[in-house]
Amino acid sequence: MLALLTLVAALQASPAPASTTTSPPAATAPAEDPAITKLARAQYDAFSSGKLDASQYSVPIPQDAITQVQAGLTSLGPVKSVQFVKSVAVKGSNVYVYKFTCANGAALEQLSVKDGKINGIYFRPVQ
Repeated sequence: MLALLTLVAALQASPAPASTTTSPPAATAPAEDPAITKLARAQYDAFSSGKLDASQYSVPIPQDAITQVQAGLTSLGPVKSVQFVKSVAVKGSNVYVYKFTCANGAALEQLSVKDGKINGIYFRPVQ
């Protein structure tokens, strides 16, 4: 059904850190941020309409991926609610996960932000 909500990824590969004798301190997960929640909702709406603002991304998103995700999100129907699920810091990026509950199902959006730009986004259906 929603197999089309595959990876729409623009995550840039970061080189592996050099090996050291001590472990670096664990990164602190960012808390929910209303501005990021607004950004996540805006990206969901942008993918649903197929009209992304490329200036918000650090790398290009392929048009075929946008089209594929658009079809999946559109099939879910109107958004009924948005719920912050969790966040984590990964290799200098803050990654946020939101659950979008819609009229015909639900999807998770994983949004990665680094230096004020989106450097990755992923949608998947909630079973």
